[in-house]
Amino acid sequence: MTGLLDYFNLPITGIDVSLYMCRYDRDRDGRLKYSEFCDSFLPIDPFHASLLAKKAPLNISNTVRKDLLFYPETKDLLVNCWRLHFDHEREAERVRQHFKSSYTTFDHFQCFKLLDTKQDSYLDT
Repeated sequence: MTGLLDYFNLPITGIDVSLYMCRYDRDRDGRLKYSEFCDSFLPIDPFHASLLAKKAPLNISNTVRKDLLFYPETKDLLVNCWRLHFDHEREAERVRQHFKSSYTTFDHFQCFKLLDTKQDSYLDT
């Protein structure tokens, strides 16, 4: 994974990768399967997720230059998405550590309900 992120020139730490893997490596084998990777990038809403799921993967040979795989705009969007992932995981870990050190018991469900102001099972901004 770090080879890919190096290609995108993302300045990340081992902790960033560890936090990301803790969230998306469901079987905890230390490797990110394609389905686990997709879970981290596909939209949650069924309509947009189904649109993306219908797209066929490209059959690209190993001889294609990596810099030709993405349009510059697509690469920028993907890099920004990775940054958001890592920023989110760092912030979530900061909150976990804060609550872990501040309280002996923490009810995740009650916290989620507090943040789900519209009561639609999504965290609201």
